[in-house]
Amino acid sequence: DGVEGDSTEPIFHPIVARDTKSNPTNEQPITAKPHPDGILHICHVWGCDPADVIMVGDSANDDMTAANRAGCGGTVLLTQAGG
Repeated sequence: DGVEGDSTEPIFHPIVARDTKSNPTNEQPITAKPHPDGILHICHVWGCDPADVIMVGDSANDDMTAANRAGCGGTVLLTQAGG
């Protein structure tokens, strides 16, 4: 489950949403931000250490708190109205 590009391989995989489960046998979804569980799940799937990734988010509160708790870098992407 991911957004596909020109190849058959997804560009963004996995995509973690509020109802994403870490595996099909789990009854409860991954805990939402500001908990680090979503970032840690992605790192597990990718086989990398959280210190090797950067969380790019739109919220200094939830996204950057989750990044700090996961032990990865983080930055906030700001957008302007109408642009």
